[in-house]
Amino acid sequence: MIQKMKRNLILLTLFMLVQIVFCNAAPFSLTQKQQDSLSAYTGKFQTIQGTPITYAELIIENGKLTARLSNEQTLILKQLSGDNFVVPEQNLAIKFIRDPTDKVVKIAVNGNIE
Repeated sequence: MIQKMKRNLILLTLFMLVQIVFCNAAPFSLTQKQQDSLSAYTGKFQTIQGTPITYAELIIENGKLTARLSNEQTLILKQLSGDNFVVPEQNLAIKFIRDPTDKVVKIAVNGNIE
């Protein structure tokens, strides 16, 4: 009986210690993980289709992939999967094109490669 009580007391103590450790642990930052995965898409891309926008600079702002266009417009890109994104407000489909070394080198906007 005493052995069983000791075992239960030890288990209760361990359970409480685990709770304390996890409650005091720093929360995992999804934003940082998201920023790390989005950083492959950052950079400056030039338009070659003759549109008024001559370049788009892609940055991470507030944990979101954001395009700053040369006409001073800012667009937030939403990742669908992999290299596929959308800009819901503009009804734009965006696909990032990679070179053989897996570096993003081009952007396809609604099927037109920039």
